[in-house]
Amino acid sequence: MILKYVLPLLAVLMLGFAVVHVVRSQEDNASALPPLPPAEAPYEENLAATGIVEASTTNIAVASPVQGILARLFVRAGQRVAVNEALFALDDRPLRAERRVRETRLATARAELDRLRHLPRAEELPSSAARIREAQAMLHERTLHHDRAKEQFKKNLIGEDEWERSQAMMVAAREQLARAEADDRLLKAGASATDQAIARARIAEAEALVEQVQTDLERLTVRAPVAGTILQVNVRVGEAVGARPESPILLGETQPLHLRVDLDEQQIARFRPDAPASAVRRGAPQPLFSLRFVRVEPLVMVKRALTGDVSERSDSRVLQVIYELNARQERLYVGQQMDVFIATTSR
Repeated sequence: MILKYVLPLLAVLMLGFAVVHVVRSQEDNASALPPLPPAEAPYEENLAATGIVEASTTNIAVASPVQGILARLFVRAGQRVAVNEALFALDDRPLRAERRVRETRLATARAELDRLRHLPRAEELPSSAARIREAQAMLHERTLHHDRAKEQFKKNLIGEDEWERSQAMMVAAREQLARAEADDRLLKAGASATDQAIARARIAEAEALVEQVQTDLERLTVRAPVAGTILQVNVRVGEAVGARPESPILLGETQPLHLRVDLDEQQIARFRPDAPASAVRRGAPQPLFSLRFVRVEPLVMVKRALTGDVSERSDSRVLQVIYELNARQERLYVGQQMDVFIATTSR
């Protein structure tokens, strides 16, 4: 009978002991403070957004117009370059050989025109005169032979065939003299205007071919389109250029820097271009950088995915606003993320 009341009592006591033990065994975990205090908005009412630091010229991906092997690299990351300063050059040996061939053809075409302009050559005139005298002597001989054959034919000393043959030989000699005299007149007349025009056209064609290969050679040296700072170099000497998707050189003007801010479409209606705006670096709530409005990209675009995978889809759209960043003496880097606060009221 005693066990009927003692056992439940013991069970209750044991349960209470277990609850007390579990409660006492748990330690009080104090809430951890953040390693850095969060950024505080400088305005009573503001729009919060995220910005990416970029060059004021935007980040220019300088590519090669042709494929080839990098032969010379003239710049390094962080270097300042001027407009039209050489950045890198491709192997130009095949084009230099082609230029020599085309320059030789141009020299040949010019020599041909010079030859035509100086016709006739003085040493060719005696030879032409000698051919005329030879043809005259031949005609004289054939004429005498024809006269004798004519007398003999009248006296029936030769047949009709022999007479006709002597007559044909005299006509051939007369034509040979006429041809020699025509050749002499042609030689003394020099090159015709048509021949010289054809020679000049060949020179112009050869010059165009030389200019074309010279242009191709100049394209092998890639130059800076704007003055700025080399942000990144993605190629080394000996590597192929033009076949890879990434550009060899990333260039931009970093004085001053711009901040490209992605403003969610829900906040567009509250955005005012003339409202004050400030930014802070991620992980560093101070100092506060003042922003000067530059422009708005007029296209509301799909928010860029983190991975950049083309298969990703996003239903969030953003308006991109460009501000000039007053970096003062602080060091900022292109591509750095910043927290942006834009007041909802005008100045």
